[in-house]
Amino acid sequence: MSRNSFTLIELLIVISLLFIIGASLSPFVTRTLSDVNLSTSSRNVLTTLRKAQTYAMDDKENAVWGVCFSAGNVYLFHTACSAGNYRETITLPATITLGGLSSVTFSGYRGEPDTTPTITLTSSSGTKTITINSTGAVFLN
Repeated sequence: MSRNSFTLIELLIVISLLFIIGASLSPFVTRTLSDVNLSTSSRNVLTTLRKAQTYAMDDKENAVWGVCFSAGNVYLFHTACSAGNYRETITLPATITLGGLSSVTFSGYRGEPDTTPTITLTSSSGTKTITINSTGAVFLN
């Protein structure tokens, strides 16, 4: 007699093993996704800050350019954040907390900021810090 099928016990053992492997990988996958979200969000904020600075240096549309943060969003604006003149909006994942700044504007041909903030992005996997010095250099730590 040849045997061409699985027994119910064999099938349950395989399913149990797959469940155990999946459950052991869950924390790893969660941590990796948190790391990716933090890195991506910090690079997006950094890029938006540099874009605002470049627009100010180029005197694009004869306006003041800046970045403001509100309710989990990052806005690239011209003139004033309160005016609602947004050019780009980046929505941060709900797992990312942004702190240290509400708004920064850049002016002049040298792209100097109106403040020298330290922006922190925090998630369950760690913290990234973006600093802007008085000459307008933007750093990601």
